Formats: sequence, C-alpha cells, structure tokens
Amino acid sequence: MTDTPHSVVRLRIATPSLRFFAAVVDSLVLALVAWGTDNAAEIFTRSWDEMIAPVPDFLYFWLLHARYGQTFGKWLFGIKVVSVHTAVPPSVRSSAIRAGFFVGVPLIPLVGGFIGVLNLLHMFGDGRRQCYHDRFADTVVVIVPAQSPAAPRPSDRSELTAA
Repeated sequence: MTDTPHSVVRLRIATPSLRFFAAVVDSLVLALVAWGTDNAAEIFTRSWDEMIAPVPDFLYFWLLHARYGQTFGKWLFGIKVVSVHTAVPPSVRSSAIRAGFFVGVPLIPLVGGFIGVLNLLHMFGDGRRQCYHDRFADTVVVIVPAQSPAAPRPSDRSELTAA
C-alpha cells in the first residue's frame, strides 16, 4: 500500500512592519467600537465598568481569527494568523488563548504594560517572529499569497520561511 503524497504549503512569515500597520488599523476599528460601546452603555448606566471595556477587543480578535484568520487590519495588509501545525486559521480554543493573552495581559496592575511590551518585542528575537500570544496558541502570522491557491488541507505539510 502506498501513501498518498502530501502537498507542501510554503508560507512566508509576516514582517514586523506589516503586523504593526495591521495593528494600527485594528486599533482604529476598536477605537470606533469603544466609542460606540461607551455611548450605548451610558444609556443604561452612568458609569462605564472598566472590566467590560476589553470584552469587544477580545471578541474582535477571537472570533475573526478563529473564523477567517484575519482581522480587518490583517486583511488590509495581506497577512493572516494560522496554526503552526495545520497552516489553516487557528481553532476556536487557540484563538481564545491568543486573544485572551493579547488583550488581558496589559490589564494586570503594575506589570501588565511591561509584559505587553515584552510580548510584542519577542517577535524580533524569534525565528518565526512569534510574540508570546502566538507561542502560547501555537500560531504564526504569515503573508497571504497573492494568488491564493485552494486553502491548505489539514493533511498538507507546511513550511515556514521568513519574508
């Protein structure tokens, strides 16, 4: 019995500059969402609960990465979050881990901001340009091919190369 050959999917790792500009766009989108959420919350309550404020950010990153592998910013700059193992958008669980770390860590009193900066800086010392939230979720941010072939199948083997 012969094994069916697996196709090789070559993925180029996204550059820090592409990730930065995508993050700027996502920050603008989330600022609009926060403004709208804050205005809507004032209808129901006089004080906006700071513990509720990060929920739209978490949902934005979690649901869009789990479904499409991209937020609006990533789509605009042609990059995508994929599983290191399958080269397809991360699972709902992996996306939740990634979004939870990215959104939640800066909220830790006294040290959260420092850890958040270390998280982002880690991509410069890592061969796959992974931040901590990528490493914990087993994801990597890649450049979407210009002419996107059929989506990789879970049985495909992926090769990651630096852009």
